[in-house]
Amino acid sequence: DVLYSFPDELTPDISTSEDEATSTTRREGTQLFSRVVRAGLLEDGQTLVLEYGPRGQTRQSFTGTVRDDGIELDGQVFSPSYAAVACMQRAGSPRQTANGWLMWKTADGKLINEKYKAYIASQERAEKMNAESSN
Repeated sequence: DVLYSFPDELTPDISTSEDEATSTTRREGTQLFSRVVRAGLLEDGQTLVLEYGPRGQTRQSFTGTVRDDGIELDGQVFSPSYAAVACMQRAGSPRQTANGWLMWKTADGKLINEKYKAYIASQERAEKMNAESSN
């Protein structure tokens, strides 16, 4: 068993609705992902790529589309990690967990985690500037 400890701001939102047409649980994109998109570090409609192959098998390439609330696959929007797991399972993996921030890449090959780091750095700069201006 592997245990992960996520900071509160990275905890994904998982919601279900009884009126959905399918019996699957729709996983909403994380609030953090939305903040990264709203900051302009990822763009709604932008294509992301995930390459994965279970050990000993050919790697497959999957594409997802950035939406304000997550990554769209086949018309459904998921958190980066849930979208990564869905692709891994399509490739034949039994895995049920993954860190999508470290798997999804932009067209230029940058991990979306780099976009997250840039967002955090910009927030820290803004907080520092606010603190300095209030002194």
